Amino acid sequence: MNSSSLSKAAWLTAASAALGIVVGVVGWLDVGPDWITLLLSVGFVLLASLSWSQQSRTRRVLSQATDVCRAVEKGDFEARYIDIREGGELRELLLRLNGMIDRTDAFVRESGASMKAVSRNKYFRRIVEDGMEGSFLQS
Repeated sequence: MNSSSLSKAAWLTAASAALGIVVGVVGWLDVGPDWITLLLSVGFVLLASLSWSQQSRTRRVLSQATDVCRAVEKGDFEARYIDIREGGELRELLLRLNGMIDRTDAFVRESGASMKAVSRNKYFRRIVEDGMEGSFLQS
């Protein structure tokens, strides 16, 4: 299963919470030997640590994606999210982000080249429409 760190963090958080409840109930009821409570407690700490780690990874991915968006907002159409290792929803988001930047970059470059030609009274240049859809194609 190639799930994103977001999905993994959600599952680990749920498992950690469930195990924490079990540890609390076993401790409260004082059932079984102490080593079982200790083992369950260690498992809880391990799952909680893994959950925190996955959440940190997700925050880093989203922070890097935000940095790319910020660069594009400032006109840097060379910015991309590179080395996508995520799976699931985050992978799809990052791929769509890069695709959106690619389309916009192509449109801006084609429009700019055409306007430059027109400003020089050269009307023979045709805009390349390949790959353009929706408003990009209509414009």
